[in-house]
Amino acid sequence: STNMLFTTLLTHMAKQRPSCRNPCLVIMERVCIPTKVFGKIKNRPLLEKIIKPFMDSVRKRDVMLLSATGAISSAILNVYGLYRGHKVMTNFYIFISAPAASDKSVATFSTLLLEGINKQLQNYTSDGEKDLKRMLTIPENISAAGANELISYNKNCFLFSSEADTLSNQKNQEWGDWIDLMCKLFHHESNSTYRKTEGFVSSIEAGEGRLSNVLTGTPKQLPRLVEHRER
Repeated sequence: STNMLFTTLLTHMAKQRPSCRNPCLVIMERVCIPTKVFGKIKNRPLLEKIIKPFMDSVRKRDVMLLSATGAISSAILNVYGLYRGHKVMTNFYIFISAPAASDKSVATFSTLLLEGINKQLQNYTSDGEKDLKRMLTIPENISAAGANELISYNKNCFLFSSEADTLSNQKNQEWGDWIDLMCKLFHHESNSTYRKTEGFVSSIEAGEGRLSNVLTGTPKQLPRLVEHRER
């Protein structure tokens, strides 16, 4: 299962004990996902089909496994764990940081895993009309109010961006900074939005809002998105 794969992966990384001040970069520069992890994807058609074409490159297969796991985590609805007495769902936040032209672009293929679900939701009708707000993968270029509304409506969403600066640039706009919402959703906390001029109220109840995301970018793009550890 996905959980077994990540248990093996995280155990391996914990043993590395990186001394570098930026552990994210240590993972990219020094640590490769153990080959035995990829042995566990056999007989798991969904993962095997999308990762197999990249098995000839250590970096590509690592990026593909991480991004695929992030995408799949948005579609697992009935699996959860307990952390300090709170229910925590399977949703992963994954940021793949690497220099330009370093094979991180293969993460884009992870979105194909959710293509069938998205098409099914796009064909969903309500009172004979297509429900345009029904979706799993939400747009990366979206306002804070729009993100809150879609996640409130769908309860569970996935965000992918191959350029972290897309979100960073939005963060600098009054309408587009929803990093605080992402922080709340990581812990499944509640959030509400009211816009008098737009005439709508959207509210995410505690425990209901769920978001998985896979973001890629260069090492310099990461601090522009997450300025300090408290964010």
